Amino acid sequence: LTGWAIQGCPLPQTPVSGMALADQIGKSIPYMFQDISEKITPLLKKNGLDKHVARAWTYRDLCQVYDFVYQDVRFAFEIMPLADDLFRLTIVERNHTTGFVVTQAANKKAVLAERTSLKDAAELLRLRAEHLFSEIDAHTDHSVADIAADTTSAVLARVTTGKKTVGVMTLPLNANYGGNLQAFALMQALRKLGHAPILINSRHPTRTAPAIASGEGQPLMAKTAGLGDEVANNSFIDTYLQPITRPFNSAADLAKHVAPLGLDAVVAGSDQVWRPKFARSLLTNFYFFGFLPEDSKVRRISYAASFGVPNWEFSEEQSARAAQLIRRFDGASVREDEAVNLCREHLGVVPKHVLDPTLLMTPDDYRPVLAEAPRQSKPGQLLTYLLDVTVDKVSAVDRLSKALSLQAHSTNGLAFPPAEDADASGEDKTVQGWLAAFHDAAFIVTDSFH
Repeated sequence: LTGWAIQGCPLPQTPVSGMALADQIGKSIPYMFQDISEKITPLLKKNGLDKHVARAWTYRDLCQVYDFVYQDVRFAFEIMPLADDLFRLTIVERNHTTGFVVTQAANKKAVLAERTSLKDAAELLRLRAEHLFSEIDAHTDHSVADIAADTTSAVLARVTTGKKTVGVMTLPLNANYGGNLQAFALMQALRKLGHAPILINSRHPTRTAPAIASGEGQPLMAKTAGLGDEVANNSFIDTYLQPITRPFNSAADLAKHVAPLGLDAVVAGSDQVWRPKFARSLLTNFYFFGFLPEDSKVRRISYAASFGVPNWEFSEEQSARAAQLIRRFDGASVREDEAVNLCREHLGVVPKHVLDPTLLMTPDDYRPVLAEAPRQSKPGQLLTYLLDVTVDKVSAVDRLSKALSLQAHSTNGLAFPPAEDADASGEDKTVQGWLAAFHDAAFIVTDSFH
């Protein structure tokens, strides 16, 4: 959006006084600015931008001004009436000390639209403000990352100093992008802290693999997660989630092999490891470390664990068992503020609130994965990643596509929304391709963070 302007407009005109302009367009000054206010104010309120408006005022009968403050960054939009019911939209950087640059103009003032309708000026103001908010958030990510790193270290450093072998326990791996990436990111975070992570290959019991200690004689470490070539993410898992153990689907089996694995600590997370619907029979025995005896020297930690929902889904038995086990933890953290409250209310502990490990990574951490990524969609498109597609979301994507003059595509490279007869057989379903879609996008619309 930076540098946006209405295309094909005439060169800037010299501003005239408010009184002279009022004479030209046949309106009194109050009515001119009342029109602007009646258009802008509801738009700001509808989109939740009004809470960031510090002041709305009229400057010397020349223009209506909206001063914004967002994370201590100060800027303003000026809307100046012109002749022929047209308006000029300008952005102005106010004095602030955050280091964020609103505009590169030497006078800290840039014209966004020289001559446009009030409706288009209002929409452009909204888009520019929302984009600035995103840029400001990204600018402050360094400080957020520092805080997150401190919190991460505070939780994960409970494994004590020195290089330690840490078992990472997450939901059974499958084709889910987020599940794969958060496991990758947590292992990377542990490596950066100087430890040696091992992914514990948790699997749900099945009819063909019942929950018994059936792994006798099998090597403890595996070259593959064993998902098979039919799972598109199999190559990512087998390449980037190493070292990995053989599958474990019972607490009894896993308990027998903690000593041979030489674990100094186990970390549960992130993802929805504490959601009964997904964890199922592994909930307390695996992700609350029920497989460890009470006097075990292996340190117990959760990092960015999630319940997945803001309400309590544990049964009475699960609640009692989890409350008993979590008191043995050396460090506990969750990824949502609601999860902090759920732990406090139902488990009697107050965990730390931390970032999901995918958000602890830098571009350099993802670069090796991107290097081998196929490209299904063209760079510079409007990317959509919507887990729950609704009529409202489709409408929002359509409006953005038109406003940004960008084609909308899904992460698989297909146009959004897909046609009913679209052939999806050539879709890319790999983690590498999914990441590449985000990397190459000009603008992203999503209802999920991974």
